[in-house]
Amino acid sequence: MKQKKLFTVISLILLLDLLFYAGSVIYFFIQHMDYHYDLPFYFGMLLSLFWITAVSIFIFSGFKKTRLLKLYACFVIYSFPFTVWYFTRYFTNPDDLDYYRQKEEISLRIIINIFLRLLTTALCFALLWILSKEQKAKLTAIHYGDHKEYQFSPANAGLRFANRFIDSLVILYFLYFQVIQGRLLTSQPFSSDYLSLIVIEFSLLIVYYLLLEGIFNTTAGKCATNTIIVNENGERPGFGQILGRTFARLIPFDAFSFLGSTPRGWHDSLSGTYVVPVAGDENTEDEFTFDAELNQHNESSDTKSN
Repeated sequence: MKQKKLFTVISLILLLDLLFYAGSVIYFFIQHMDYHYDLPFYFGMLLSLFWITAVSIFIFSGFKKTRLLKLYACFVIYSFPFTVWYFTRYFTNPDDLDYYRQKEEISLRIIINIFLRLLTTALCFALLWILSKEQKAKLTAIHYGDHKEYQFSPANAGLRFANRFIDSLVILYFLYFQVIQGRLLTSQPFSSDYLSLIVIEFSLLIVYYLLLEGIFNTTAGKCATNTIIVNENGERPGFGQILGRTFARLIPFDAFSFLGSTPRGWHDSLSGTYVVPVAGDENTEDEFTFDAELNQHNESSDTKSN
C-alpha cells in the first residue's frame, strides 16, 4: 500500500512536469511564431508527448505496466548531465546560445523549470531504483536430492537486437541533438573531423552503460524488452563486471557478436555476464526434481507454473 501511494505521488508529479513542459513550449511557439524552429524543437515536442503517454499508461494500469516508464526514467537520468551543462551555459555565457535561448529572459518560469528538472531527475532515480530492485531473473531450480541448482536461458537474438537498437537510438539522439546540432555547446553546428565524433560517441556510450547498468542493472533497451543482466549464478553482477562489460563494447564488431549460434555478445562472455528475461509478477522460478533412477526431470509437487 505504501509503495502504491509512493508510485501515485511520483507518477502524478512526473505527469504534471511533462504537461508543464509541453505547455510552456507551446506558449513560446505561439508568442514567437515568426521564428524558424528547427528539427530538435519539433522532435522534442513529439518526444514529450510520448513520455506523457508512458506515464499515463503506468497510472491507468494500476502501476503494473512499467516498461515505457522505466525507459523514460533512463532517458531523464542520462540527460541530467546535459541539462546541468546547458543551464550553466545559460547563466554564464548566454551569447553562445541560439536565438531560442536568448529570448528566454531569466524569469520565474525559468526558475521553476530548473527546479522541475532537478525534481524530475530525483524522482526518476528513485522510481528506477525501486523498480529495478524488484526485478528477478527468470530461473529454473533443479533439485538433485537435497541439492538445488539454478539455471537460466539467455535472451534470444531478437531481444538482444532490440536492446542494442533502442540503446543506440538514445545515444545517437544525444550525439546528434546535443553535440552535432550545437544544442549543448554553442549556437553554431558542430564541426570537427570524423575522429572527434567517434571519440565523443564512445564517451557517450561509456557514460550511458556505466551509469545505467552500474547503478540500475538496466538500460533503456532492457527496460523496453523486460530483460536484465545476471552473472553466472543468476545474481546481479558486481560493478567490476559492469565496467569490463562496458569497455568490451568498444571492441570492433562487438555489436554483431550476439548473432552467432548462441545469442551472447563478446561483452557478455568476457565479463562473465548474461542478459536474461525477467520473471513474471507471480513467479520467480520453475522448480524440477531430477529423478536419478529414471534419469529424467519431473515437475515437483510445489512447482510454480510459469
